[in-house]
Amino acid sequence: MFRGTSKAFATDAIALEVAQAIAAQPDQSSLWPNERLFAYMCLEHTEDLAIVKKSEDLMHTLALEVARDGRKISYKGQLRSWREHVECLESESIRVMTALY
Repeated sequence: MFRGTSKAFATDAIALEVAQAIAAQPDQSSLWPNERLFAYMCLEHTEDLAIVKKSEDLMHTLALEVARDGRKISYKGQLRSWREHVECLESESIRVMTALY
């Protein structure tokens, strides 16, 4: 709706706060799998390596739960994407650290 404008990011802080509250819940089973995915994507898009790694762990847990329950959904593509994002951030982190020293 606001793609290409600053309004596209106007509620990022609120979305992150809600996503972190969801991620902090020990039992997230009251949410549908895709609701959890949506929350985890907010965490992934922070570009903060620690938060992105936490969201990747949450995605792994979700994927395992869905597979164990025999649901006909797969999060393989999302998991691959998350892994690539973590690797990209790790590479950038190494590059920055190397430049500092």
